[in-house]
Amino acid sequence: MSRNKTIRMAMGGILLAVSLAAGITVYDLEKDKSTAKETTAVQNTDTNDKDTQIIPDTTDSQNTENENIASDTAQITQDKENTTVETTTNDVVAQRDNEDATKSTADNQTKETTATVQQLFTEDSVISWPVEGTILLDYSMDETTYFSTLNVYKCNPAVLIKAEYDEAVHAAYGGTVKDIFTSAETGDTIVVDMGNGYEATYGQLKDISVSKGDTIQKNEEIGKVCEPTKYYRNEGTNLYFGMTKNDQPVDPAMYTASLTE
Repeated sequence: MSRNKTIRMAMGGILLAVSLAAGITVYDLEKDKSTAKETTAVQNTDTNDKDTQIIPDTTDSQNTENENIASDTAQITQDKENTTVETTTNDVVAQRDNEDATKSTADNQTKETTATVQQLFTEDSVISWPVEGTILLDYSMDETTYFSTLNVYKCNPAVLIKAEYDEAVHAAYGGTVKDIFTSAETGDTIVVDMGNGYEATYGQLKDISVSKGDTIQKNEEIGKVCEPTKYYRNEGTNLYFGMTKNDQPVDPAMYTASLTE
């Protein structure tokens, strides 16, 4: 009886040991599985992190690039439009300049032609009186005439025509302004070359509206009547008007209608 009991106790110990060993093995297997799961989870997390870093979000970059392309395209289009506008403007300006140059050339040619015709002053040409008024001192080269201001008798190579202060003076005949000067006797004075050796002299002027070298037309305003110089104070406000042919005085009345006496 004692022997059987001993055998049973031994068998029970063996079974207990086997059970313990089996339990330990199962525990180790479960522990390994848990560790493997945790390792897999960590690896998956790392992989996800790496994927997040490796695969960038290209949406904003693409949008920015598209915006840059659109901006560059708009700038190029604007530059082309500006270039077209600038070219068109330059063409218009150049065309206007050409038109102005052509017009100026035509005007100059017309003036030259007119001047050439006007220079054909002859014995038969007729001039206009520069101002309307009576003659204060007549042309007189054959005999002397009395000058009230100077209180002397002497020859007079021109005529003094009564005029109002600031009255407009007009060219007696067309031609080219040969000279403009100031003298003590006639004040501001204009000399006009009428061609064929004929010249007209206008004295005691102010506000002269022409320049030396200008081509002027018959009856064109050339200035205004000024106060008389000290040589003609007693005669009153007047226009000094003389004509010459080849530098020799001639009577203007020979080439114009008579003034009202």
